[in-house]
Amino acid sequence: MSSSSNNQCSSKEIIAIIGATNEISIGIINKLDPDKYSLCLGYFKSESKANLLCESLNKKGFDNIKIKINCLSPNSIKNYIDSIINLYGSIDHLIILSGISEKKGSAIDADFIKIHEIIQVNLTSAIYASIYFSSIVKNIPKKKMRTITFISSEAGTYGGDGIPIYAASKGGLNSFVKGLARELGEMSIRVNAISPGIVISGEHYNLNDDLKKEYSQKIPLGRLGEPNDIGNLISWLISEAANYISGAIIPVAGGR
Repeated sequence: MSSSSNNQCSSKEIIAIIGATNEISIGIINKLDPDKYSLCLGYFKSESKANLLCESLNKKGFDNIKIKINCLSPNSIKNYIDSIINLYGSIDHLIILSGISEKKGSAIDADFIKIHEIIQVNLTSAIYASIYFSSIVKNIPKKKMRTITFISSEAGTYGGDGIPIYAASKGGLNSFVKGLARELGEMSIRVNAISPGIVISGEHYNLNDDLKKEYSQKIPLGRLGEPNDIGNLISWLISEAANYISGAIIPVAGGR
């Protein structure tokens, strides 16, 4: 764990982000207020990306820490959450962006190991992280509601295009959000998911101009999504302005 602050009694709200170095996560962070939030960045592989992100956040005035996390290890997920609790005393918002996909193609070509990995990272780890988080914070007094926000996908609703295993993992996540929201409401924890369409991130980050044009023509609003579009929604969704929103799967897909 690396930290830019030793303040264990911050008056700021604490945000834990699992999958903090991808483009969508950066879009989310861009829309957050450094005077209101402290960020706990859970990164998967790239230490260099995490370091660069922390340097950027320091310049913007964010109190932040980074912790490496392995979504295939329940102990690693527990350590991530426990480390934040030990440093700050609580967590106010949990944002989960973990996600991998198979290569586009036929589902019958997928082997068991890859299927298992996709389900473990996209669904099992998200379920476990949210459950463990809830079991810890339920005993920590809090004046405002806490939130859990997942990044799902429109593929989870419509089956995707050549990525049915990924789609199945996100469809399962959507069902989990509905059920968990019912259970955690009495604990004043709101649970929601954002369901992006095609966003300029991940496998779509380096699309050439022809493909961008082709995909954009299929979207009623005439453009691809951008990470900041997700950030705009999350910054509102974790705020008090959205304190009656729970159990929602919110599409961000340009009307597609």
